Amino acid sequence: MLSRIDLDRCAEVIGRATPVWLVAAFVSCSSVHINSTFKWRGILTGMGTDGGWWSLLRIYTIGHFASAFLPGTVGGDVLRWRLAGPLVGSYLAAAGSILIQRFTGVTMLVMLAAAAVVVDPRLATRPVVLLVGSGLAIVALAWVIALNRRLAIAVTYRTRRRRVGRPLRTLYRLQRVLRTFPASSLVVALGWSFLFYAGVGLVVYFSCLAFEVRIGLVEAISVLVVVCLLTMLPISLGGLGLKQAGDVYMLGLAGVDPAQALVVSLLRQMIHYAYVLIGGLLFVSLPATERV
Repeated sequence: MLSRIDLDRCAEVIGRATPVWLVAAFVSCSSVHINSTFKWRGILTGMGTDGGWWSLLRIYTIGHFASAFLPGTVGGDVLRWRLAGPLVGSYLAAAGSILIQRFTGVTMLVMLAAAAVVVDPRLATRPVVLLVGSGLAIVALAWVIALNRRLAIAVTYRTRRRRVGRPLRTLYRLQRVLRTFPASSLVVALGWSFLFYAGVGLVVYFSCLAFEVRIGLVEAISVLVVVCLLTMLPISLGGLGLKQAGDVYMLGLAGVDPAQALVVSLLRQMIHYAYVLIGGLLFVSLPATERV
């Protein structure tokens, strides 16, 4: 990718940066983390438990730190589960809340990505349509499995004497948690997910304005949701490289110069690593017993 982009042009774009919009992008990213914490706490409340807003924000930020060094964007969920279990009084409830949080987030993501492709025909290239279509199919299948109690019981019963039986029994218990989760709380969680992607879209929008890239807010959100769907593939550490390639490709479809698109993407990555650093500092401040 770097071999095909004029790096001198990138340096020129960086030299025209507007500090006000850089700060706005950073603040927008802060709102995204706060949004995710409120969503997580709302899910736990719907399950009849709670861990405290500040404690959950701290754990979420630590999980964000772990995700930066693991494939895909959900690697930090295991660490969040490990830290949130004692806080909420149940590892099963912690796992269920994180699963619901991701489940509703991915559902909203593929819905927004599909809407983006329909609304903006420029984004409807073959790779994008294939990615979004695969995402829709996987999410639809996941909903069927999550809501089909008979299927879960049948799979658990048939594998109860095999090595995979115990993990599947755990998944069945998680499915029971999903089935008892209030429908109203599920709708609220989807609403928080929409606000989450709108907030990350603002980060892209303000990053573009910082480097004099003229793009609409709706276009920025459309590009963002497709790139987010791409970076869920566990083929890079924290989406590094994959995110930049996706930004350059998708912003290019929206008419943005490749050098400008790369600079915008690198700014997003720097903001991301700023919060990774905060999460790392919170992680090393934990007692040694909690970090094991």
